[in-house]
Amino acid sequence: MTQGIYISAMTPLSGKTLVALGLTDTMFKRTDALGFFRPVFDGTSPEEDSVLQLMKRTFDLPDSRCRGAVSLERCREILASGEHDDLDSAAMAVYSEMALECDVIVVDGTDLLAHNAVTAEFDLNARLANNMGCSVAAVIGAHESGRVKDVLNAIDVTRTELRQAGCDIYAVIVNRADPEQAEQIRREAKPGNHNLPAYVIPEIPAISNPTVAELVDAQGYGTDFNSASLDRDIKAVKVAAMTAGNFLDQMADGDLVITPGDRTDVVSATLASSLAPTLPVPAGMLLTGGFRPSGAVGSLLSAAPFPVLTTDQDTFSTAEAVGTTRDTLAGAHSRKIAAARGAWAEHVDSDELSGRLTLPRPVRRTPLRFLHELVESARADRKRIVLPEGDDPRILRAAELIHRRNFCDLTVLGDPETVRSLAQSEGIELDFDADGLDLVDFQHDDALREKYADEYVRLRSHKG
Repeated sequence: MTQGIYISAMTPLSGKTLVALGLTDTMFKRTDALGFFRPVFDGTSPEEDSVLQLMKRTFDLPDSRCRGAVSLERCREILASGEHDDLDSAAMAVYSEMALECDVIVVDGTDLLAHNAVTAEFDLNARLANNMGCSVAAVIGAHESGRVKDVLNAIDVTRTELRQAGCDIYAVIVNRADPEQAEQIRREAKPGNHNLPAYVIPEIPAISNPTVAELVDAQGYGTDFNSASLDRDIKAVKVAAMTAGNFLDQMADGDLVITPGDRTDVVSATLASSLAPTLPVPAGMLLTGGFRPSGAVGSLLSAAPFPVLTTDQDTFSTAEAVGTTRDTLAGAHSRKIAAARGAWAEHVDSDELSGRLTLPRPVRRTPLRFLHELVESARADRKRIVLPEGDDPRILRAAELIHRRNFCDLTVLGDPETVRSLAQSEGIELDFDADGLDLVDFQHDDALREKYADEYVRLRSHKG
């Protein structure tokens, strides 16, 4: 019999897509016949839904096992007319067809985007889960909760409301928790009726910070000024409303700099900072007012090591628009997906979670499944990998992906100043002060070179 897990957001902006990705990853490793279903999808067709396309791409799911039922626009029309049965029937029809070829189906419920629609959407998700016979994985967003006791109370309320709605609770997952509170929440959260734990995933900037590419997709800014990669995390937004010297004192690595395009002093100072090894490099620059630097400044900026965006809007309106842009994990590039999967693996016990279901063991070994098995084997028997040629951007990008997936320790070889400067200019996020990530300067460490030279001679001694 097909088993369904219905992911239901209990709060707006809970980061439900991370849970959908992690839970689907968990089930993918344990069954050949996995399905992913969105009762309500974005766009005019499932092909336009970024979450469905993410799952299809990541887990190589065929169209018949990665489906949507009703568009968001049509769903709103149905709910406005009061004909709830039409929505339920459409969802059940697709789910039943998928159940014919799936052992387990991960169902991604509706997104709670409006605070005033929480109750209505909870009722909708609970009803759909019950009609399809799915257990509910409830996702609580803790990013707006200032106190630990508020999160603990939300866990208790979630369990109570789901039981009152007649739902079978599969799991409760707290997402986007304050990193300084996550362990306390995990420790003090009461287990459920079956003595099962609530899982807690902290807020992770590498996931929650929007990228320059996401900003461009959301706001439609021009990108024809230069060809620098848009796959850079925006850590903060800085509006240059002061002199260039004072602004540089305020700028930090990963900032998005917003400035009128005719402020050549700010443009030049920011560019100079990005080329200096000890000064910050921005995630990007957004030129407002329809102005574009010309002459020598324009030529230099076209070769900047960070992306330069343009807009005809004024600076104030632009800053407001940028502030409303949310991260979208579903449409993200490999760096953010790797960080999300690494966070899930670190903070959720996948074996315990999948053990709550009875699934047939997978028998097919596709290339994708083989890759998953390799990663899990590496995580279970953690080793250290040494990456030479730290002055190669490709090596550093590989190191970033591996570190974000968090399945082994890494040592990168190279001159520290060169490696850090290259990573900074390329927008590669590598914190060499973090656990499990080391930077070794073998060329200028005589003791280290002598140590390994002696070991190399010993290992080669049998060659004569």
